[in-house]
Amino acid sequence: MNEKSRAEYSLINISTNILGYFLNSAIGFLCRIVFVRTLSVDYLGVSGLFTNVLSMLALAELGVGSAMVYALYRPAATEDNGKITSMLALYRKAYAAIGIVIGLIGLAVMPFFDVIIPDPPDIKENIYVIYLLYLFSVVISYFFSYKSSLFQVMQRNYIVAGYSYL
Repeated sequence: MNEKSRAEYSLINISTNILGYFLNSAIGFLCRIVFVRTLSVDYLGVSGLFTNVLSMLALAELGVGSAMVYALYRPAATEDNGKITSMLALYRKAYAAIGIVIGLIGLAVMPFFDVIIPDPPDIKENIYVIYLLYLFSVVISYFFSYKSSLFQVMQRNYIVAGYSYL
């Protein structure tokens, strides 16, 4: 099997991310149009609010992911599989702890919805259930995101990006 160079993998990663960015932007724009025409603007506001609240909670990661990727470069370059395996096990535990902390803080925010949302939107679904679905989506991603760091180190981020865009 013909192994590609780091430069070739970098070009593949760049191309995939640029293409994915434009596709993601176009699909996002179309989804917002359909979203607003099908549902009320209140749903779009709730979606934006919950996305922003959970983005603030994601600050709890504090750059752990970047530090993990950086620490994996040397073992990956020297093909020290034992070290890579042990580091990924540690990262899995760290990301699980971060996911749990974000989940707990996210749950602790719920009693303050009256302050965050003083004028409740006119939607028939329970706003707490919608928030819990958003929170679950964010929290569960932390339990699997440690795996993508190895792809990033091996310059195979196009694989993660491809699945993400799909």
